[in-house]
Amino acid sequence: MKENKVIRAVILILIIMVFTGCGITSSTRTNTYIVKDINDNKVKINVILNTLGGYKLSVDSPFEIKKDGETLSYGKFIYAEYYDDFLEEVENNDKTEILDKGEEENYEYIFYNYDNSEYDYVILIKDSGIAVILANAESEKNAKEIFERLSFEKG
Repeated sequence: MKENKVIRAVILILIIMVFTGCGITSSTRTNTYIVKDINDNKVKINVILNTLGGYKLSVDSPFEIKKDGETLSYGKFIYAEYYDDFLEEVENNDKTEILDKGEEENYEYIFYNYDNSEYDYVILIKDSGIAVILANAESEKNAKEIFERLSFEKG
């Protein structure tokens, strides 16, 4: 009889843990990459992905964002000095169109379309000497969805 109450209590606790999550699962994945800046200094960059819905972030560099085994976007680290070069190229190229430009706490970005076939973000990570090209050949909508799941910061 006493064992029965203990078993019921344990089962009740397990049920509560399942329904509240109890901090067991995480909806984000953070990868820290060691990247060299233009002066050959090592810089830690954190790439954070909201993984809800089955999205995955690879550990390799260049990194990939995947869902259901399919690569949707990939990111490559570049020197921060190239950010302005990309911006100038996008503004002066007849095949490109700036779709968005913005700034967050830890980074600023431009989002552009190249020849209606590629949808890329160039992201300047503040105070790091590093930028990221986030490329997507799927669609404008898909590129935006991936970008909204990501954040970047100097580690």
